Amino acid sequence: MSIEKTKLNYLSKGKLEEEQVMVETLLNVPDLEKLLWVEADASIDSVSPAEAELAFTGQVHIFGAYLDAEKKIKPYENVSPFMGKIVNNQLNTSASVNLVANTRGVEFAEKSGKIECLVAVNGDFVLVNQTEILCGGDDRVCVKTEEISSQELLKADNFVINEEISYPINDKMDNILRVESKVCLKSIIPEENLFSVSGEIYTTIKYINTNEELQTISCVSFSEPFKREIEVIGLDANGVVRAIASVDKSSYKYELDKEVNKILITVPIKIAYRAYQDITLPYAVDAFGMDANLAITTTSLEKSIAQTQEFFEAKVEGSVQIDSNAPRIDKVIGFSSPMHTITAVEYSSGKVYIEGIAVFNITYLNDELEDLASIKEEMPFRVGISADSPLNTVIFVKSEMVDVDVVARRGREVFFDGKLKVQICTKKEICDAVITELELKEPLPPKSHAIEIYFGKKGDDLWQIAKELKVSPDVIQSQNQGLVLPLEQSENIVIYNSKTR
Repeated sequence: MSIEKTKLNYLSKGKLEEEQVMVETLLNVPDLEKLLWVEADASIDSVSPAEAELAFTGQVHIFGAYLDAEKKIKPYENVSPFMGKIVNNQLNTSASVNLVANTRGVEFAEKSGKIECLVAVNGDFVLVNQTEILCGGDDRVCVKTEEISSQELLKADNFVINEEISYPINDKMDNILRVESKVCLKSIIPEENLFSVSGEIYTTIKYINTNEELQTISCVSFSEPFKREIEVIGLDANGVVRAIASVDKSSYKYELDKEVNKILITVPIKIAYRAYQDITLPYAVDAFGMDANLAITTTSLEKSIAQTQEFFEAKVEGSVQIDSNAPRIDKVIGFSSPMHTITAVEYSSGKVYIEGIAVFNITYLNDELEDLASIKEEMPFRVGISADSPLNTVIFVKSEMVDVDVVARRGREVFFDGKLKVQICTKKEICDAVITELELKEPLPPKSHAIEIYFGKKGDDLWQIAKELKVSPDVIQSQNQGLVLPLEQSENIVIYNSKTR
């Protein structure tokens, strides 16, 4: 027996559960009087998939604002490495993995400068599986075929693009505290053998103002668009491309160019992507032997289909009351860039609801104490955003908080205002039953009559009749010219066995 088989590639896509790593460091400056706040950005350097686990390394880029012995505000920067491991029984060495690292929280000691950063690492993975499936018969076996759909991973890669941006120098910007950029994707469009990716670079410049010996921290924010085209052979407009973008902190840089009166900023944007293309193949959905019974082996395939990424933007605003034991806020000196955590994503009635917590520090002057105080505040948020289509299984969420402003009113109430930029990756699970093996068993009794009559009923189709008679569908059609199938009414169908020998 010689039957036709074909190889089917299909994908398994899964979520990597969050792994948390504590990173400790010490603000080691000789003139530390008080640490006001700490900001921390985490990034992944390397991933090493193995059997049932994944090792990773990364860095935490730490920025601090502190008071020196002369009560002047100064910046501090440091880089601390970290490593960890995620356990997942589905992983193997061939897995394509995307990881992101986010700082979930920072604790610090004002006087000693000891800093503890809680880094959360999560992401997703793709496995390419392969199996052989039956797709055709021979002169002893008749096979019914249909088309099976699947998704092929065309390419998984990453690249870095350098974007040069600038901002006019304010006459008070000689004392810059920090320049920070974040990148947010907003569209990914597949085309013929390429895709285009576009987004925004959100930059914040914090600088120190000195007025009558009182220092305050001013903040300006602006955005710049970017767009790139990336070649992927085999991709077309019906494909799916998933990408995440981040700023490579290790090569991010800026300078004040007073000749052109601008701050010149180099933003290295790292983009990791996977490109998928839908494919269809013929496969057997049923079979019968024309002179022997068959043993059919059927296998279930659990296939993951990557869906188009969804991009959302929402305004996050609210207020919190400071602790009753904290000194009254008389003048805000500055605030840290917020860290945030997405705690839940759900779809209901045409909207995506996103819940999370924003954490930030605010430094302020208290007139009674004649001193600076720094407090940490947490603001929970829940936003609802209209969605064009329902979300399926969410496996990955990436978000940034941008254009943030923090103000205080009435001495004890802090108001928070910002934008939440979110991209969500989902997958759809499909289960297909496919025939992988056929075996001829005991022979059928030989046909003893030259003519057989099949008493067809309304609705019978060609495959049903052929399977009942154990003859090829082609024989039925050639011997019953003009037969309309499925049958529109009860009808007798004649088969001449002598013509099949």
